[in-house]
Amino acid sequence: MKHLQFMKHMVLGISAFSLFASYPVAEAAIHIPFPALSNTTTAVEPIQYVGPMLYTPEKQEVTLPITMVFDPIVSETAYDKKYVQNGTSIMSPSWFELTTTGLKASSKLSHDYVNGYKEKGYRVWPLITNQFDPDMTSKILANESMWERYKQGLINYATEYGYDGYNFDFENIHYKDKAQLTKFVDFLAKGLRTYNLHTSIDVTGYSNSENWSLVYDRKAYADAVDYVVLMAYDETWASSNIAGPVASYPWVRKHTEQMLSEVPASKLVLGIPFYMREWSVPVKGSWEGKAKSKTLAMSKALDLEREYRDVMRWDERLKGNYLTLTKKNDVYGKYDEKKPYEGILTKIWFEDPQSLSYKVGLVKELQLAGVAAWRKGFEASDVWPVLSFALDGANANSTEKEKAISDKKDHKKEVKKQEKKKDKKKKSKHTDTSEVTKISKDGKEIVLKFKKPHKHSDETGVVKVTKEKKSLPKD
Repeated sequence: MKHLQFMKHMVLGISAFSLFASYPVAEAAIHIPFPALSNTTTAVEPIQYVGPMLYTPEKQEVTLPITMVFDPIVSETAYDKKYVQNGTSIMSPSWFELTTTGLKASSKLSHDYVNGYKEKGYRVWPLITNQFDPDMTSKILANESMWERYKQGLINYATEYGYDGYNFDFENIHYKDKAQLTKFVDFLAKGLRTYNLHTSIDVTGYSNSENWSLVYDRKAYADAVDYVVLMAYDETWASSNIAGPVASYPWVRKHTEQMLSEVPASKLVLGIPFYMREWSVPVKGSWEGKAKSKTLAMSKALDLEREYRDVMRWDERLKGNYLTLTKKNDVYGKYDEKKPYEGILTKIWFEDPQSLSYKVGLVKELQLAGVAAWRKGFEASDVWPVLSFALDGANANSTEKEKAISDKKDHKKEVKKQEKKKDKKKKSKHTDTSEVTKISKDGKEIVLKFKKPHKHSDETGVVKVTKEKKSLPKD
């Protein structure tokens, strides 16, 4: 048996040498033996082997703010240009899945896709999913001997195709696997960083769901990966019985601020939706039945906005447009809430350039790392100028080196912030001016200064109170 093994190693060595002789290698080539990976392209056996040599690519620094766009279907129609000029633009195609036997690559894997986007100024960070399968994920997390296989496969693909990062989209995981999930993410991130590959991980907002929220150790992820993406959408799930918005501004702000208690602002990327839901709700007078939803792309929803603009309402609290229509035989009609109605109502909380401007404005206000949009192809064309304007100046010219320095100062900043708040409260009692901040519908902040009431005496010695008035501008 040993003799046979020796002969096998000799054959493999000769084969490897032959491949090396014909393969262009950079000067910084590193000879790393491949694990026992399969070269088959069948759907059953995942693709693992992508080249005979590995080398360490040059590190590509990330300039903030980040603009990441997820591409789940890897559409053939690519963006024709870089739409947001400031910071780093990243395209994240859904190309990899974890399986119990290793990585499974999409049949749409393409050099042309990567090179095309690179030529336009984008980076490519493929998305890796666990298929949202908790039982399979549990097996993967329990078998640590396989982890090297996943890491090595990702390095191989990045080297071959020219990626400089990956996005981890691990969802619906048993709560009992929380510690192992954290360990797995840390293992992958450290291994990929050795090859100058960036990493980001997607997490939900906060809820009581064990599999979808409580399983995430967000603070530990912030230490392990380069960026944490808050999926600030699906406030109202597609399977909800009650209609509601996908991402209202108060809800997004609440979860973002809560996330900042665990993730440094310079590492937190705000996920934004390029979609909404059309809700069909049976009604009879004041009674409402079980709601059903379908996903509506922003580009398609804008047609409804234009057609029914006269009955559309702006919700100042939610910071979004809202529309209620009648629907019969797939034909929309105007709804008069003052008249009794029996039938199906269509309810839509719109995501459009106006609503997004408020959410994206948080990047600048809270100094977040950037935004990540779900998903490519769902957006309306007029959303890009809004995003570009909103991100202008946000974390301007900030690089990872600067980010690392700022991370160390986060605690001190927070302490000083609290001290300033206390001082501000004390000073406010003695100052004669105050400020009021109003955000207009175009997303701009308007700061107005008011003079506080002050006392003075007239000729009779009677003390009077005067106040200088100034009204807020209308949106």
